[in-house]
Amino acid sequence: MAHKSYEELEEMLHWATTYATVGGHYRHYKDPMTYYTVTGYCVLEETDEVAVRYVSSERPKVEFVRPIAVWLESVEWNGAHMARFTKIS
Repeated sequence: MAHKSYEELEEMLHWATTYATVGGHYRHYKDPMTYYTVTGYCVLEETDEVAVRYVSSERPKVEFVRPIAVWLESVEWNGAHMARFTKIS
């Protein structure tokens, strides 16, 4: 698989900033009592996907990475459609 150029990757990373704000707090649909703080973005080397890096308010020393496409997905939960992550005002 041919990888994207650095310019393409930089553009994708910039695009991500409009959907997940570094320092922003988000709630996950399964656990509304915990919030997650976005710490940055990265590129998954194997697929050239942009991913969101984030930490839990419960365990801030453990950093998670999730592809932004998954971060932005809608999910069905208890018979309702909702965003996987919702920004907290």
